[in-house]
Amino acid sequence: MRIIFILLMAIMLYACSPVYLPNARNVPMFSKAGEVQGSLSFMSGYNYQAAVAVTNHIGIMGNGMYADSKSDIRGSINRYSFNEFGVGYYSNNDKYYFDLFGGFGVGKTTGTDSVFAIHAPQPSGYDINLSSATYNRFFVQPSFGLKRKHFHGALAYRFSLMDFKNGVRNGRTIELNRTPVMFFEPAFIAKFPFEKFVIGVQVGLSTPMNKADLYFDYIPMVVSTSIGFRLNYEVKK
Repeated sequence: MRIIFILLMAIMLYACSPVYLPNARNVPMFSKAGEVQGSLSFMSGYNYQAAVAVTNHIGIMGNGMYADSKSDIRGSINRYSFNEFGVGYYSNNDKYYFDLFGGFGVGKTTGTDSVFAIHAPQPSGYDINLSSATYNRFFVQPSFGLKRKHFHGALAYRFSLMDFKNGVRNGRTIELNRTPVMFFEPAFIAKFPFEKFVIGVQVGLSTPMNKADLYFDYIPMVVSTSIGFRLNYEVKK
């Protein structure tokens, strides 16, 4: 556990003041129409997720995240908020499943100490470099896995297009008319269901696909644990 903690702290300090903190992947692993799920996960912040199976093959989801970190050794502050909505297709049998979701979200990030890697000169008369920006994110997420009585495992391959807008630096507008950055974000998800309650663990990676256009720092890996519920779940015989 100590090694894992040290690794996570090293990742969190990877960038001076990372702008993009990926949220946890929502992989419902539906069984049938009418199933309802919800969860709260913990990593460097809080992730809240909900999903509903509208039909036997169509589902919808809503995800959100909030994080407020002051762990930087130099006293930097990072705040993240994000909400998104998605719709997708799913299919499964008694042992295996597949789904494909896509959606759109809006977020805001605020931080100090070179939040954006634009590295523009700090305006005179300011003691700190406080920057913030809003962003839109489009995502496509295929995933597949297996189901057992007390274990559900999945591999999710999320592609996220980050488009930053409305940048502010120490009260002054920042021009962020840059090319949107595509991230490849694979993750391994393990769920341990017990009747209506589910415990989960997730490890996710994030890497930009068009690094030449990258102008902000990001967190390359997140690990989260979650607790949730599921209603109307059906175990196929």
